[in-house]
Amino acid sequence: MKKFLFFCFIIYLFSCLPSFGGGVELTAEGKTKITVVCWGLPDATKTGAAARADYAVFEAFLERFPSIFEKKYRAKYAANPDKYGHFSWRKEDLEVEFKRYSGITVQGMSQDTGPLMAIAGGVSPDVLSVNFRQSDTYIQEGFLYPLDKPEDGYFSNMKQDEFDFIVHPKILPVMKRKMIGEKKAHI
Repeated sequence: MKKFLFFCFIIYLFSCLPSFGGGVELTAEGKTKITVVCWGLPDATKTGAAARADYAVFEAFLERFPSIFEKKYRAKYAANPDKYGHFSWRKEDLEVEFKRYSGITVQGMSQDTGPLMAIAGGVSPDVLSVNFRQSDTYIQEGFLYPLDKPEDGYFSNMKQDEFDFIVHPKILPVMKRKMIGEKKAHI
């Protein structure tokens, strides 16, 4: 009973916090700054081979992101400023900043509990890692948004060869899941 009350108290605390998610803003220099809050980010101070490789990939992404974003989304975002804001989506004007999520951590709680409490409290980061074991709980609770909705144009706008390149056929059944009561499975 004490654990249950403690858990309820933590959920209450999370619900009182401001949103921790990222956003888009115009900087003083007139650039469009996209802030993305992540549950975890590669650490430049770690010296292991895997950590250094992760950080190198992250740095390469930061460097290439403005060009990728402009090519893929500029026309779509510029055509609908009511939905995406009145920002410049040219690669020269784009900046991206990744921040590490810094919500409340509770000693003694499992590693899975933090993300669930953050989501339930409405203060989750923009990006978090969800392993297969956790994913069904997240899906059934409505915590994960489908990536294959036609109106969003993410997977639905991909050519089959692009999709096949990023999604291994053995992973697809794990990614494609249904909520209880729904007829169609989503990615």
